This record gives sequence, structure tokens and C-alpha cells, in this order.
Amino acid sequence: GGALNSLGAKLDFTLTSGDGQMTMRWYPEVNYVDSRYMIAAAMFPPGSNYNGAMVWPVEPAIGYIEKALFARQRPGAAGVQVKLRQQLPQAVAGYQRVAQTMQLPIRLNYDAALIVVAYTQSGTQWEEAFYTAIQDMGQVGGGLWSNKDSFSVRAPAGKLEAMRPIIDLMLNSVKLNPVWVKGEIQGQIQRGEIARRTQEEIARLDREIV
Repeated sequence: GGALNSLGAKLDFTLTSGDGQMTMRWYPEVNYVDSRYMIAAAMFPPGSNYNGAMVWPVEPAIGYIEKALFARQRPGAAGVQVKLRQQLPQAVAGYQRVAQTMQLPIRLNYDAALIVVAYTQSGTQWEEAFYTAIQDMGQVGGGLWSNKDSFSVRAPAGKLEAMRPIIDLMLNSVKLNPVWVKGEIQGQIQRGEIARRTQEEIARLDREIV
């Protein structure tokens, strides 16, 4: 739908136990635009599409989990009880350290949180933990923001805590292939250049029409 969600690779990956009772899912990182920082903000109300990104005022991590992850993934959930809402300042500090090592020309703001929810769906009682981090480029970045490292873990009620050692093992065993990372960065640069040339061509056509 446009360049802003076409530059970087996206991951949507699910692991499920053999009996289908326990599920862990990683969600794709999606870019959004906060129109408050756009020159033509009046033309792009919340929910509209701007260059491939949904226009949506930046959300804190807890708000994003509740509105974008849980609400969209479990629309038929009943008897919902939030058992835990936890801010994660240590995770925020970790993202900030990584951003500093990258020596980016703009400051990135972060928020991270964990929510644990109990609910009933299709006659089964579940517990599910959701995590996400919000990366916000702010005014300098034209209002661009995104969710990072979003994942959820679901188990039958009363069994989620017992899954913690397995969850920790899976999360801590993830390793990035440096060859893939290098190729992905190069691909993002190439796709960014294609998007830039496309926007320039659209602007040229607009001028000719005028």
C-alpha cells in the first residue's frame, strides 16, 4: 500500500505445541504516522492511509497491546480480566543503548510493557501474555512510529506460569545471522531509493498536471 511499510522485512511467526494448547507468536513490526506532525494533517484523519502507513496518534506500549494486539487477535474473548500491566524501564534503557550505538541523526523515544490477560474463548479459559515496545521518531521523524519485538504467549488458564522456563529459553536462543542482517540493510537502502525516486516522479507528474 505504499513505501512506509515496504522497506524492511516483516516477521509473522507462530509456534504451537503438538496438542494445540500452547501458542507463541511473533508479530510483524508495522509503521504508523502521527498526523499531528504532518504539514497536511487535515487531509489525513486517524484511520486513513498515508504512503502505506495507517494514520494513528502514537500509543504507549500498554495502549498498543490492548488496542492493536489483544483486541484484534481475540475479538471473541469474553470475561476479560487484566491480571498484570507492567511497564518495563529496563527494556526501554536497552533499546536506547542500541539506538545510541547506531549514531542516528534523530532521537528515538521508546516505551515497553507487558500485559497478562485471562479470558474465555470458544468455551476454553485462557491466559495470555503480550509484550511490545514502541519506537517513536517524534516530530523530527515526521510522526513515524512503530511496534517492535511484539509477541504473545497463550496457554490454558493456570498453565502460563509453568511455561516461563520454555519461553525464556526460546526468546534467549534467538540469534541474528550477520549475513542476513547485512543483506537486509542493503535491501532496505535499495527499496528506500526506489521509494524516493517514485515520490519524485509522482511530484513531477503533479507539477505537469498543474
